[in-house]
Amino acid sequence: GALHRNYTDAKGNRHPLPAGLAHFLEHKIFEQADGDVSKHFTRDEAQVNAYTEHARTTFLFSATNHIVANAARLVDMVFHPRFTTAGIEREKGVIMEEIRQYADNPYHLQYLTLMDSLYHTHPLAEDILGSLESVMALDEQTLKRAHSAYYKPERCRLVIIGDVDAGALLQGLEDIVRLPEPSSFTETPVPIAPLPCEQAPPIRLEQDIGTPNVLFAFPLDPGPPGKERTRRYYAMSTLFDLVFGKSGHFYETWLDEGLINDAYGIDIQYESTHAYAVVMTESAEPEKFCEAFRNAVASLADLPLEEADFLRLKKQNIGSFVMALDSLEHLAHEAIRTAEEGLFVHDVLDVIRSVSFAEVKRLRHDIDLDRLRCLKAYPKQRKPQGPDR
Repeated sequence: GALHRNYTDAKGNRHPLPAGLAHFLEHKIFEQADGDVSKHFTRDEAQVNAYTEHARTTFLFSATNHIVANAARLVDMVFHPRFTTAGIEREKGVIMEEIRQYADNPYHLQYLTLMDSLYHTHPLAEDILGSLESVMALDEQTLKRAHSAYYKPERCRLVIIGDVDAGALLQGLEDIVRLPEPSSFTETPVPIAPLPCEQAPPIRLEQDIGTPNVLFAFPLDPGPPGKERTRRYYAMSTLFDLVFGKSGHFYETWLDEGLINDAYGIDIQYESTHAYAVVMTESAEPEKFCEAFRNAVASLADLPLEEADFLRLKKQNIGSFVMALDSLEHLAHEAIRTAEEGLFVHDVLDVIRSVSFAEVKRLRHDIDLDRLRCLKAYPKQRKPQGPDR
């Protein structure tokens, strides 16, 4: 993923990697000797895709036929890409145009600016796509070495969801796929320094938007891996729903007072290296909403929470999880994420059931007002136009 920015060679030398390399590498994995490998998946009745996040890069396909052939092709392209200088130079133009398009998206810029305020000295503060300068700096040697460092069988997981004979599939892969030899490169983790416990002034942006936006972000403790981190994610999500959610203590009041609108939302992320929560909304009264939200956070420790509300949200989480099991694509994504925690996806149901009301109440103390970060985005002031001539 985008956070993996260093590796160490056999001599112990550390090699930093440019921002955006993981995303660029994802694109170049599809380049084969006879062109883009996507056409071969299409020929065998499969849809193939890929995406890069901070913590991982994922390659996937969906198909109803030729499962072994498509799975073998997926594994082969991941471990045996065919990089060429000409292909890399062509891809630079594609990625740079993508960066320019996102630069025109005010909401993307808001998110990046907010992450920079939380993790200023860490790759989390940088765009997953990288910058125009970092993409231009990429070359064939850098890509090959990064691929050798990270695209190793022991770092990868293969997930197949569907009505498949697992034994026949694995045997087919063993017969077809040639795995790479062990690499001498090792990863150098990038630690995240704790955020200074001090209040920071709100960030102000002027953008091409119609209504002011307000975003609040909290850094959170990701906790230990496994069931504990997964349980903490569901406990913290429940706490935010109890307090700041649409059935929580403040939502209707803020809505009635015109401080927020129905664009209001909450996003909570938990990964092995970091965790954070974001509350975002459009607001016709951004200054008043900022004050109201900070007052709500300040009162959090003494805020009365009802167990009946907790039990309702817990049932909602269980119901949402069970309903999502109908989606094979969702199962595939969740299987990868939970495997990184040493869990099987169906273990999550027991984890949700294990979340207690007392645990949710204790988590209120993890939300530190001094570490709260705020961003306010306002519509650009239009210059008055002169008279027509």
